[in-house]
Amino acid sequence: MSTLIIANDGRGFRTPESPAEFAPGGHFGLLGLYERAELIGAHLEIHSAPGRGTRLIVSLTTEEG
Repeated sequence: MSTLIIANDGRGFRTPESPAEFAPGGHFGLLGLYERAELIGAHLEIHSAPGRGTRLIVSLTTEEG
């Protein structure tokens, strides 16, 4: 498994229950990240809270060869 983690100590935000909820709030970039992860068979997690920054985790299962 390969994992990419991106984190910051910024403002943070309330993480919605569904990725589709990003669009009405104007977070099209985050929705796009979900879509791109799905296209390559990866899993994207977004952890954030107001005042606590944001952490993105992309996990991709790879074949051992």
